[in-house]
Amino acid sequence: MRVSVSRIKIVIFCNEKLGLKTGNKVKQQVDIPNWIKGNLEFEKACMRGLMDTDGCVFHECHNIKGKKYCYPRLSFVTASIPLRNSVVGILQKLHLNPKIRGTNQRYVQIEEKEKIKEYFKLIGSSNPKHLNKLNF
Repeated sequence: MRVSVSRIKIVIFCNEKLGLKTGNKVKQQVDIPNWIKGNLEFEKACMRGLMDTDGCVFHECHNIKGKKYCYPRLSFVTASIPLRNSVVGILQKLHLNPKIRGTNQRYVQIEEKEKIKEYFKLIGSSNPKHLNKLNF
């Protein structure tokens, strides 16, 4: 998702008051703004927005001795290490047992069906694609 703002006063407000940086987010290694951290309701709302835009729900499937096993996964990806660590911290605070995955450690996943259910109970989603992929 790309957001473009052409009014300099709005850009200055977002930068100075909300802590949203301008420019390349990966190069700057962005993080969740400090005014969000420490307020559980703000953290949950932030998590919902991040997962709705940069997260996905999928089923990881394996064939073992001719039998197919599929497990739901909730995954968030970011190239920003501070953002990844903040997401992990929020999910740990909510006892959702997140895992850091991938060869480049960019993925944060919830891998247990009950924990994924708990995520959607606590945080929810405004992305119908996520909800439609779950069969529980």
